[in-house]
Amino acid sequence: GNQIFEEAEPEFHQMAYFKTRIGLRNALQDEMSASRGMAEDKTAVLITLTRPIFYVQPAAFDKAVLVWLNYKNAYEYWNEQRMALNQEVQAATSTLIDMLPQLSPQAPVTLGTVFLQLTVNDLGICLPVNAGGTQASTTLDYDPGAALVLTLESSLITACSRDALVCSGHVQGFCLRFADDFETSWDEWKADPSEGIIMNAFTVPEGTYEVCSKTVGLQTIGGSNSGKWVLDILWKMCGLDIQLDTNIGKCLSALGNTLTSIA
Repeated sequence: GNQIFEEAEPEFHQMAYFKTRIGLRNALQDEMSASRGMAEDKTAVLITLTRPIFYVQPAAFDKAVLVWLNYKNAYEYWNEQRMALNQEVQAATSTLIDMLPQLSPQAPVTLGTVFLQLTVNDLGICLPVNAGGTQASTTLDYDPGAALVLTLESSLITACSRDALVCSGHVQGFCLRFADDFETSWDEWKADPSEGIIMNAFTVPEGTYEVCSKTVGLQTIGGSNSGKWVLDILWKMCGLDIQLDTNIGKCLSALGNTLTSIA
């Protein structure tokens, strides 16, 4: 609060935030049967994130650690009490089940297929960088114009889980750049194409990827019991553009100072 005027509103420093508009719904049965040819035992969840914006100052990581340390002991005490209560409930439940008549075993439940589709439009992530030494990392006076900015025009990610996890995605308009004059209050975080070539930037106009992951249970492999994890990754980048100038050394040095202050 204000030490001079007690009636004044408390002053808060904005160190990190996340803003977006989320849409979540199940796909209708007509949509699945008409457009995807799915069977009735399949479920599809559609998630849409419109303009997700992440902003975080390096000092926010220190605050997050302090919050975790302050509430760690309280959480451990709560967890111990919950586990003790859980054991009492299990003992009472076991006694009650023993008193009930035995029922015939049921047929095993067959798990259906779950489809997850995530659509992301106009993603933006901003990390202010500190051009000074690590001593300046304890303050909130970061240059608002110096930042590492990641923007993504659109992305569509589809995942399917049953016996294996299969995920495929499409990315459009990916750009990672060092911005000299950047304001988080701007409505548009993407670089202005009318300004010409974007310097100190890594851009991918379009790309796709596919990931397949499957875990095999315990079995005898070479005389020993062990599991097996099969992972297959396939990606394709349709265009890759890297533009650098003489200020890249200064930008990387500022990023190194920022990452050092976080660590």
